[in-house]
Amino acid sequence: MRKLLSRLPQRPQPFFVRFAGATAIMAACIGTQVAMARFSGLPGLVVLVLGIFAATILFDRISGYYAALLGTASTFLIVRHLFPELEPAPLPVILLGVGIALATASDALRTAMERAAGAERAKEVLFHDLAERMNSNLAIAISLLDMQRRAHDNPDVGSALSSAADRISIIAEGQQSLRPEQAGLVEMQSFLGRICEHLSRSVEATRSIEIDQEIAPVTVSAEKAVVLGLIANELITNAIRHGFPGQRPGRVAVSFARDDKAGELVLTVADDGIGYPPDAPEGFGKRLVQGLSLQHCGRVIRASGSPGCRVEVRIPAAGPTG
Repeated sequence: MRKLLSRLPQRPQPFFVRFAGATAIMAACIGTQVAMARFSGLPGLVVLVLGIFAATILFDRISGYYAALLGTASTFLIVRHLFPELEPAPLPVILLGVGIALATASDALRTAMERAAGAERAKEVLFHDLAERMNSNLAIAISLLDMQRRAHDNPDVGSALSSAADRISIIAEGQQSLRPEQAGLVEMQSFLGRICEHLSRSVEATRSIEIDQEIAPVTVSAEKAVVLGLIANELITNAIRHGFPGQRPGRVAVSFARDDKAGELVLTVADDGIGYPPDAPEGFGKRLVQGLSLQHCGRVIRASGSPGCRVEVRIPAAGPTG
């Protein structure tokens, strides 16, 4: 709608512009209508009606009324000179009635379109303002957690605070990925890609671990996107921490796609590390992944690789948060 309005002249225009423009449009339509009448041997109104519509949409309702009067007069002359056997009154009267009604309706249509475009612009401004406020608040929370982490000598406390900051960063990424024109949807290829790149940068200076991505361009609701982002962050982080002890090099593969046959969103994180021991204690990360998956009626499937570990999370693609 906004693209269409941007191609139309701004309203209001000077009187001379409207008068000259409507006259030129109707002159072209009258010439076309005369040629069609001579070729077909039948009087017609279609081209004149289109001219009235164009004059109204391009200019205003008064221009449409003026175009309707020009069309009425031309119809009378066309019938009188090209079809003398016909009564000249009915067609001009019909065109005048149709033209006035069309000009009124067309002007109302453009006014409604302009109001809708204005409301859309206002919504975008409000959206960006709220998004900036939200991102600012999240950035403050991350900074506070980082300050707390630096203030603690206990490595376990520092690690927990760092993980909390990372999780808030995922939520912030989800907010930044929202666009007002997408009605609360997030494109997962760029969203998950940024998470993988962030984690890759965080380890590349000290570890020789590569993070491969195979993420389909799937769009999901913002709520599911944040959940999937948090799950991906936990799984990749756990794979790096526990799958590659010491300075062991390795590779983590992240994939995401929509399984249309099963109607599910599938997130997979696999590594070629030492694998996942079946008797490993259940940490907070594992509980978080399980809880977030169950929140959306999903399931977590763990399997030992050869070598390494593979975790697959399946969440229904449709649903109340879909």
